[in-house]
Amino acid sequence: MTPRLGTSQKPLSWRRSKPYVVFKAGGTASGKSTLARRLAARLDGVHMQTSTGLRLATAVHYSIDQYYHPQGPGGQGVSQDEKARLLADGLNLDHPNAFDFESMIADLRLLMGGQQIFLPEYDYYNCARTRASEPTPSADFVIVEGIYVLHHEELRALADLMIAVRASEPVRKERRLVRDVDEGRSPDRTDAMKFLVNALAMHPIHVEPTFDHAHHQLHNTWHDDGKLVVAGEPLSVLVDSAFQMVMAGVSQVG
Repeated sequence: MTPRLGTSQKPLSWRRSKPYVVFKAGGTASGKSTLARRLAARLDGVHMQTSTGLRLATAVHYSIDQYYHPQGPGGQGVSQDEKARLLADGLNLDHPNAFDFESMIADLRLLMGGQQIFLPEYDYYNCARTRASEPTPSADFVIVEGIYVLHHEELRALADLMIAVRASEPVRKERRLVRDVDEGRSPDRTDAMKFLVNALAMHPIHVEPTFDHAHHQLHNTWHDDGKLVVAGEPLSVLVDSAFQMVMAGVSQVG
């Protein structure tokens, strides 16, 4: 069924033969995941005029956090005692070496070729990685976010648009502690702090330099009611900015 447009809507002219890929980078707990999720929701359902007629756009998003190298025999995870030993021996999930870029690139290429993939599922508690039971289909817009999404040259080459999200260290520190405990990544704030120390140390060395590869940078601040804002405006303004960047990019690329 052909979608119907409202009187004020103008369809996006879509001349592409493959997905439009957006990378969202940023420091730990900078808000990049929230922005990626909301941007995907905004793009999903956009009216597009294609060579075969009018249709609705599709969008998917995922995080490179799903591509951590697993620990333990066969990647099936470790006990908490073994995890503590690995941390004491230098396991650092905030270093680029913690990520499986090879699998990351291979999966994204499949999506760009119109194929579905089975995304990895990483368990922070025991450092295990499995594959999802349900496939993720390809889409018109593919949004990938993560602290090191701009780190790897071969991965960057697959992106049409690269956006870096900035937030102050105090904001990122508190948000990371709360998130890791609330989402079960760490059993308590003490355990979460072990990972946070690494995250803050890695930021100026490995994360911040990758922002130079971004086409655009967005700045988040922390509002006292617990919402991310930019220049005193609500988060929707930040999402709208990213949306307009994508629309401009699509119109320039055939």
